[in-house]
Amino acid sequence: MDREYYQQYRDLELNHWWFRGREKILRELLEFIVYQRFTDSIKILNVGAATGRSSEWLSEFGEVESIEYDPECAAMAEEFTGMPITVGSATELPFEDDQFDLVTAFDVIEHIEDDQAAANELVRVCRPGGIVFVTVPAFQFLWSQHDEINHHFRRYGRGELKQLFPKMERRLESYFNTWMFPAIAAVRLLSGLKGRSDQEPAESDFSRANPGFLDAVLRRVFQSERFFLKRGIPLPVGVSELLVMEKRTERLEPS
Repeated sequence: MDREYYQQYRDLELNHWWFRGREKILRELLEFIVYQRFTDSIKILNVGAATGRSSEWLSEFGEVESIEYDPECAAMAEEFTGMPITVGSATELPFEDDQFDLVTAFDVIEHIEDDQAAANELVRVCRPGGIVFVTVPAFQFLWSQHDEINHHFRRYGRGELKQLFPKMERRLESYFNTWMFPAIAAVRLLSGLKGRSDQEPAESDFSRANPGFLDAVLRRVFQSERFFLKRGIPLPVGVSELLVMEKRTERLEPS
């Protein structure tokens, strides 16, 4: 990877309809969750900070620690945000047990071969009564060049994500990017049937920029899903999936 790539990714995080729509949805969900559960400023761990945009808006809710696997990406994120970014692996988080009130991993664990090890670490560093919030791409049949370019190991089918967190208490489990699911599914399935010639370059979905009016329309359509999600109403299908969980407090066995 190089600086130009990370600059392009940073621009996507700030401007692309998918990133902006996702941010709006996740922020409003967290406003509801955090202000309902916590009265004071909270400690947050953002796993897989990428170029840092999620760490920036998470800082509105409390003190944020950020970790990123790629050293070059972490260095660029520090430049972009002015926030410290720890270099480390999600499967071996360099933090003590029960440290954070909120642990987030937004579109991260699909990049990790041993996703169960990563899930275990997210739970380990979350304090009892704290929240773990995860998002992933949904449905393996939607696998495309986008997944290959972004080094995904998998997409998650129905029920597969929650199986990684058997001891957590689910607060909200839902698909999202629902309204555009039929169109996206149709495009990906047709592209898969057509195949790609050796002369055609592989493309990420993010490379298909939609500047101006179309980008604004797609963003508004996408982020409108927050009206259901922040009321705890799960959506039945989508291109992505989210899971909000609470770490159970230890209960003393009766003597």
